Amino acid sequence: DSRTGQPLNGARVRLVDATTGQPAAVLGDDGRSVFPSEITSGATATDAGGTLYQFPPGTYRFPVVARAGTYRLVVEPPAGYDFPSQVAETDLQLLPGAPFTLGAGAFGRDYAVQSPVAVTLDVPLDTVGGPLVVQIVASAGSAAIGDAIQYTVTVQNNGPSGVQDVVL
Repeated sequence: DSRTGQPLNGARVRLVDATTGQPAAVLGDDGRSVFPSEITSGATATDAGGTLYQFPPGTYRFPVVARAGTYRLVVEPPAGYDFPSQVAETDLQLLPGAPFTLGAGAFGRDYAVQSPVAVTLDVPLDTVGGPLVVQIVASAGSAAIGDAIQYTVTVQNNGPSGVQDVVL
């Protein structure tokens, strides 16, 4: 959570080969058994060899990519969250739980893997929207039919991230 630094369960994380757009070839800890290229944070996964991987709260893991290359994380966040994060890396590093391992891949951009080893990336997710405050101030407290009244409408986002598709 890019606001609190707390781990989040339920994010669907997919590792794709950035060159082809296809699911990445991922292997389990043994370096031979095929591992899923899509998993859910805080859940479990099983590789083709039958090894069960239990992810601690808010974590995900792709043990080893089969080959060096350029990859991208595609994240479907849990309800109420958005990806990629719009919070500055410097602000994220001030949250509880820091330091976080961030980089291009943590924000949905392509990243290079030089050898088929595990890469660690924390993926911040922003809360969707936030408490919007709307204030309306009129130029007069009351009016008669035909009187002109000027209004000033102020909308302020007090949330931790930007909002989209706001209709006022």
